[in-house]
Amino acid sequence: MKLHRLLAASIIAVLLISSMAIFTPKAKAYPGTHVSIDPGLVEKYTDTTSVGDTFQVKLIFGNMTDLAGIEYKITWKSDVLNLVAIQDNLPWSSYYVATNVTTNNYNATNGRSWVSIVSTSGPFTGSSLNLRIMTFKIMSAPSGPGFLSSYIDIYDDIFGDSGANPIPHTTNDGLFKFYFVMPPLPDIKADSFTATFVGQTFDLPVRILNVDALWQVADVYFELTYDTTLLDATGLTEGPFFSGFGTTTFSYTVDDLTGVVSGHVVLTAGPPPFPSGSGVIATIQFTATYGEVGNILTCPLHLQNVVVKDFSAVNIGYHALIDGLYTIAIPSPAKKAIGVYPPATTVVDEGVLFTIQVRVYNISSADKFFGVQFSLDYDSTLMELISVAEGPFLASFPWRTPPEEITYFQVYTGTGTITLVNLLLNGGPEPPGYIYPTTNPENTIDQGGIIAYITFRSTVGTPGETVVSTFDLHDPIFGDYSGLPIPVELIHDGTYQITLDKRYIDVYTQYPEPFGGQKRFHDADAYSPQDLVCLYVKLTYNRWPIPNKPVELEIHGPENPVYNITFYVTVFTDPVTGIAVYCFRIPWPDVDAETQVFGTWTVYASADVDGIKITDILHFEVGWLIQIDSITLNEPAYKHLWVPYIRVDYHSISLQGRPVTITVSIFDEVGYPLGSMTVSLTAVGYGPHYVTLTGFRVPYWARAGTGVVRANAYTALPSMSGVAYCPEVSVPFVILAA
Repeated sequence: MKLHRLLAASIIAVLLISSMAIFTPKAKAYPGTHVSIDPGLVEKYTDTTSVGDTFQVKLIFGNMTDLAGIEYKITWKSDVLNLVAIQDNLPWSSYYVATNVTTNNYNATNGRSWVSIVSTSGPFTGSSLNLRIMTFKIMSAPSGPGFLSSYIDIYDDIFGDSGANPIPHTTNDGLFKFYFVMPPLPDIKADSFTATFVGQTFDLPVRILNVDALWQVADVYFELTYDTTLLDATGLTEGPFFSGFGTTTFSYTVDDLTGVVSGHVVLTAGPPPFPSGSGVIATIQFTATYGEVGNILTCPLHLQNVVVKDFSAVNIGYHALIDGLYTIAIPSPAKKAIGVYPPATTVVDEGVLFTIQVRVYNISSADKFFGVQFSLDYDSTLMELISVAEGPFLASFPWRTPPEEITYFQVYTGTGTITLVNLLLNGGPEPPGYIYPTTNPENTIDQGGIIAYITFRSTVGTPGETVVSTFDLHDPIFGDYSGLPIPVELIHDGTYQITLDKRYIDVYTQYPEPFGGQKRFHDADAYSPQDLVCLYVKLTYNRWPIPNKPVELEIHGPENPVYNITFYVTVFTDPVTGIAVYCFRIPWPDVDAETQVFGTWTVYASADVDGIKITDILHFEVGWLIQIDSITLNEPAYKHLWVPYIRVDYHSISLQGRPVTITVSIFDEVGYPLGSMTVSLTAVGYGPHYVTLTGFRVPYWARAGTGVVRANAYTALPSMSGVAYCPEVSVPFVILAA
């Protein structure tokens, strides 16, 4: 805070001249009068702010009485900040500008803005005024622990009344601080591997991920445990990561009795540069020692007792340990099988829709396979059944000729159980050249014939834990053309697990669930140009809202050769709900709008919860929600009084059912409107569609020649306040002169 300074002679002279013409001296009383930089302190952090980012401060007045002239100077450190934009808001309707000069190069170290203005329309009195909005660009960042700073100082500030007297006031300067934030610590990760036979040898990498040079990582020790009934560890070798930065030492141990290996790599000399990036620190050599034909066996490759040190031998820790998984899946030699695909399903949120398949394997035409029945049990406390749909396998071998029914498909459901029957329908004698259902001859888990798609929704999980259950296939029956059973020799059950993080972030839009992308890593429905998009970011810990927390949003339009739309926003969560909200409209530029705007938009939402960064990603499409693709006429040319059949093909990019009114208007060669047809649909869903309109007859008075058919897609008719979904499409047509 500074006391006021004396009026400069120049502004006194201007005020005296002006006051003789229009000013009347008044009594002086200025309680709490001030001029201030607002906010007085601006703080930024290197993990959320970069060089080139901008921020705004205001120059504000408080409790000014009889203000007739101003003069002030503002200075800042030009190596830290540059003033790049100014918006002045003067309190008078007319005024004389003596000086208004801004430069970022006032001298070798400072920028300066100098303003001197006097009213020519009478004095101002008011309790507050935003006199100026200043946008500063950050020019440099701290390179290590600590902060950079710049004053935003007001000096030589002179405020005069209508009698050319100085107005006493206090002056409150501003301060900018840019703090250095250490980057995240590295992760240590064990890879996963799937063996297909006993005796198979393989190398398993252990990796260090996301190393930042600022941590000066130089020493990593790890232990990895495994199941000795399934695996033998035979040795370890050093990976190339640390040796790429200097001289290293490497040591290891193998204890195949307890199933523990350890590795220790130390960077002894070389840097700078210090290690950065990701890479392999060690490779473990394993041999598969046990497996079961037709069964899938697994064991975790668990990391423990990990120590990460810097060049000063300080234990700096790590961000996360990522375990691997070893699987041995020995395929059966052409045994008839039924199984769940994929073998393992993992979800990371409640309310997530997911689909499993039930497949049959090793079916040959010699089996004369004609149908299947099975039951599948699931844990109804963890998920709910949404739908069961027929797979394409049996329908791909039709006995009957469409449009006759090809297959019989029946589902019976109970609590936590499904029983399903899928048969080919027999239409009589075997068709000539008929090939019975056949699956891919290789019995790998991603082959086979799909019998059913079963969709579930995850319902319950436990924050901070992984809950596991089984998709239990049982009582399968394969039948041939004669109704005789085909032995089922193998059943491949599936596993399900739901893993919830205690720290939870979810970004979604204002569309109702599930169209808004509710739940983590789910996408939202489409938007059209200039639509309002409202982003909601839910932040919780152990399901409880986290209030007043900053959430960073990074929003990207589609990549394109004209201009890539990108912007950044920080919003705070609501103090009660823990939900932050930010709304924006889809832009519509005046040049190459579709190129810049149409396509996939991506939203990144991140927050720091208890020192751990969590992120969610949302995608949505932008385009014409419903768009006409083509107009097709049933004839190349029409005689008078003929009735055209006009087909309009269109498509929707919206998952939500939307109302649409399709209109077709017909004009002759000279522009006379001959007639129109419309059709209204209440809920058009995603994908291609078409309508055929008829009932219009080419009138006898229509001019012969080349006319035009115009088609539009509206939300409703314009008379009902409808608007166009997309641009109009038109095609020519011919009216014959015969």
